[in-house]
Amino acid sequence: MNRVLILCVLSALVSGWWLHAQSSGLQTNEERATEIVRQMTLEEKVAYIGGYEGWYIRAVERLGLPEVRMADGPQGVRNNTRSTLYPCGIAVAATWDKELVGQMGVALGKDSRARGVHILLGPGANIYRSPLCGRNFEYFGEDPYLAGEIAASYIIGLQSQGVMANMKHFAANNQEYARHSVSSDVDERTLHEIYFPEVLANLWLLPSLIAGSIIGNICFIIFNVAATGVISPGSIFTVCLMCVPGKMIFAVTGVFISAIVSGALAFFTLTLQEKNGAKDNTGHNNIDVSKVKEIEHLEKKMIRKIGFVCNAGVGSSSMGAALFRRKLRESGVEGLEVNAYAADQIPSDLDLIICQKDLKELMLQDIKDDYVYAVDNLLNQTEYIRIIEEIQKTGGLL
Repeated sequence: MNRVLILCVLSALVSGWWLHAQSSGLQTNEERATEIVRQMTLEEKVAYIGGYEGWYIRAVERLGLPEVRMADGPQGVRNNTRSTLYPCGIAVAATWDKELVGQMGVALGKDSRARGVHILLGPGANIYRSPLCGRNFEYFGEDPYLAGEIAASYIIGLQSQGVMANMKHFAANNQEYARHSVSSDVDERTLHEIYFPEVLANLWLLPSLIAGSIIGNICFIIFNVAATGVISPGSIFTVCLMCVPGKMIFAVTGVFISAIVSGALAFFTLTLQEKNGAKDNTGHNNIDVSKVKEIEHLEKKMIRKIGFVCNAGVGSSSMGAALFRRKLRESGVEGLEVNAYAADQIPSDLDLIICQKDLKELMLQDIKDDYVYAVDNLLNQTEYIRIIEEIQKTGGLL
C-alpha cells in the first residue's frame, strides 16, 4: 500500500511540474494559432486542410489568413516557375561545410520569396540504405550525423528568409517504384539508431534522457519490476508483455514517470537555449532581436497611409494588414489606408511603416522621413491596439 502511495505522489508531482512548464512556456505564436483555429467554422477547417488549385493552401479572408503557396524542392524552386538549380544533396553533403550549406539555404529562401513561395518542400534527407533508391541524389548520404548537420544548416538558412522548410523522405523512403503503395517494414532499433538520430540530434538533450532512464529504473527497483526476456527499445507493448506476472501496472507507471521526467527536463533545456540565444546543434547562433527598440521616432506627422512590409509583400504582411484593418473597424477609426508591400516596393508617400524587427534596419537605410514601427510578429494584435489607441489619442498624430 505504501509503495502505491509513493508512486502516486511521485507521479502527481512530476506531472504537475511538467504541466506548469508547458503552460508557462506557451509561445505567443501558438496562442495566436489556437485563437484563429477556435474562430474557424467546421467547414473552414475541412476546406483549409484540403488544399486547392494545386500547391496552394486556400485563404480564409474572414480571419485574415491569406493564400499560401508551396513549391517542390529541394535543389531549386519548382512548379510553374524558373529558378536557380543548386547542387544536389549528396554533392552538398560531400563539402562537409555547414556554413556553405546555410548560405545555399539563404539563397533558396530568397529565390522562394521572389516567386511568392511560402513553403518549400525540402530538404530531402533520407538515409542511404540501398544503392537502387531513385532519389539518392537528393539525400545527404548514409551517415546520420552528417545528414542531420547538413539538413539543419539547410533549414536554418532557408527559414531565415521567412520561408518554411518541409523536410521530407527522412525515414525509410528507399525506393521510387510503387512508392505510393509499397510498405517500408523497419524494426524499431533501426529507426531509433539510424533514421531518427538525424532529425532528433541535440546533444544538450542527452542529460534529460539519462535522467528519465535513471528515474524509471529507480521505480522498477522500488516495486521489484523485472522482465522475463529482452525488451525491444522504445516499445511500451514489449515492456507489458515481458514483465513478470502481476507487475504490469508498476512497469507501465515506471515508464510513464520516466517519460515525464525526460520530457520536462528536455522542455526546460530547450527553453533555456531559446532564452539565452545559445547555439543550436548546427553551430549557428540563434537570432536575437530583443535589443531592437520598438518604435523609431523621426518626426511628428499626420498618419493617413500605413504600409505593412515583409520581404515579398505577401504572407505575414498581408495577414498583418488584414488584422489591422479589422481592429480599425472595431475601434471605429476611419480615414486610414492600410496595405501590404514588398520590401523593395515601398511607396514614397507612406506615413507609417510596420514591419518585423529583423527588417527594421533595412527599412531605415532607405527611408529617412517616415516612421518605422518594429514588432516581434506581424500577427501580434496587441501591438496594433496600442498603435490605434495612440492614433485616437492624438487625432492621428504620431
